[in-house]
Amino acid sequence: MPSIEQGLALHRAGRLDDAAALYARRLAQRPDDAESLHLLGLIRQQQGSPQAAVPLIERACALEPRVPLFRANLAIVLSAAGRSAEAIAAASEAVALQPGNADLLFTLATMLEQGGRLAEAEASYRAALERRPDHADAAYNLARLLHKREALADSVPFYRRALASRPGFVSALMNLGSALGRLGEIEEATSLLARARQLEPQNPHPVAAQGLLAADRGDLAEATAILARLAHAPMDPVLLHQLGTLARQTGRFEEAIGYFEKVLARAPDSTDARLSISLMRLTLGRFADGWRDYRSRWYLAPHTNLARRYPGPAWAGEPFPDRTVLVYPEQGMGDVIQFARYLPLAAARGGRVIFECPAALRRLFQPFHENVTVVPQGSPLPAADLSVPLLDLPILFDTRLETVPPLLPNLAPDPGLVASWAAKLEPGRQRGLRIGLVWRGNPGFANDRNRSLDLAHLRPLIEGSRAQFISLQKGPAAAEIAANGWQDRILDLGPELGDFADTAAVIAGLDLVLSVDTAVAHLAGSLGRPVWILIPFIPDWRWLFARADSPWYPSARLFRQKSPGDWAPPVAEIGAALQRVSPPVDGPGAAPR
Repeated sequence: MPSIEQGLALHRAGRLDDAAALYARRLAQRPDDAESLHLLGLIRQQQGSPQAAVPLIERACALEPRVPLFRANLAIVLSAAGRSAEAIAAASEAVALQPGNADLLFTLATMLEQGGRLAEAEASYRAALERRPDHADAAYNLARLLHKREALADSVPFYRRALASRPGFVSALMNLGSALGRLGEIEEATSLLARARQLEPQNPHPVAAQGLLAADRGDLAEATAILARLAHAPMDPVLLHQLGTLARQTGRFEEAIGYFEKVLARAPDSTDARLSISLMRLTLGRFADGWRDYRSRWYLAPHTNLARRYPGPAWAGEPFPDRTVLVYPEQGMGDVIQFARYLPLAAARGGRVIFECPAALRRLFQPFHENVTVVPQGSPLPAADLSVPLLDLPILFDTRLETVPPLLPNLAPDPGLVASWAAKLEPGRQRGLRIGLVWRGNPGFANDRNRSLDLAHLRPLIEGSRAQFISLQKGPAAAEIAANGWQDRILDLGPELGDFADTAAVIAGLDLVLSVDTAVAHLAGSLGRPVWILIPFIPDWRWLFARADSPWYPSARLFRQKSPGDWAPPVAEIGAALQRVSPPVDGPGAAPR
């Protein structure tokens, strides 16, 4: 009888058919030879037949239930056969047999990731690295997982760890370069991508990554040239995704949609591609097409974990008399402010609506609507029959550009708060227009670097205007006022603002709010107050593309970058617009437009 060692030699040499025949001869003589069953199963997997591999390795596991390697490889073939839950179970059994084995923990993590259980996958990758800190694949996969959910700064040390263990790891070089580029570390990012190209000069992926880096630093000419250069390269789903992203970052949305559609043709389960198409269609104002796949966001972190907190039947927009629908928030404060307008529409379809509201918005939203109960996050939720995420409501109401619901009619600042804040605003009244300022968003938001700006970018406005500027900026960014020596030009109210009810009361006493894309811009627009919004070159979908107005906020005016990262043109446009506005005489009623 041929030996296992002979079969392994053939197997390692790539002579799969010969190795399979040898294992089959062994099994003909010894049908219960677990090792031959296991190895033959691996060959069937390598030959592209996971369905044939599964029963072979299952039989090996039944014969030798205490061998963790058999369980781990069973997990791999089950996953390849599309049996994700069973794959996770098999990998978990392997880890239970040998809890300290980093490779088994890595296998479990990959099964969890493929099954969409991302938080558990992250924990398992970290556990593998605790057992073996130099596990390059675990470090890389953990970094990639963090990168994918936009935790860029957190991903960097794990990419570096993967490269320390495997210096020629081209995917790690490329992804680290991409992450550092988005974090503004352009010089190192450029060096890493050049090194990846040197290691694999025929690989188009590092070239595409260089194009993305060029777009990120505002060099549209180089980015567009690279996009054209790679248009005829051999395509795989990864390159198609890169080129789709590159086309989007250069403002070529229709071309980008075409690339992502090709990704879906080859990888129909690509949630990233599906959501990218949805967001670009929404940005182009093609709401009928855009909403179709907007729910695909629920298959990506952090939405996946959020959805699991609200079990039970989902509301699909049907009438619900004598029942209760729980609407829960997602994404940021600005999203809540923008889409709260749908809650009365939902209530009009039936019984009672419960809205789980971020605590910072509770005072602003009370009272809300007779059939809408506002419950602050963190409080016990009343019983509900159905649930729905807030940003599914535009889908359920089949929103089009021409059918965007009006602003909430009863959203208004508290009169007592307005009077209290007015006393703080009065000393600067003689200077003319009162303009509220917000120049930075939440730094934890993935796209914050693109939407936020340094206060110094507004120098032409602050030093060249008669206006009185009032800072509504919260957090460390407020220190930029003193850093620029503008304490006498900007009244800093940020540290005194408790929540959005306070901010709304201050806005009521202003003539204009000038903001980047933040919750304060949404608040001013929802209150119907004049708001001028600085929009990055690639906007969030709700601001649409190439428009100076917003169907969501009639009082808003949009000032857009002409190229990525360049705030000078929109700031100059704002300066010219302010020059055309006469200072008000009798208070904030004489508002600029």
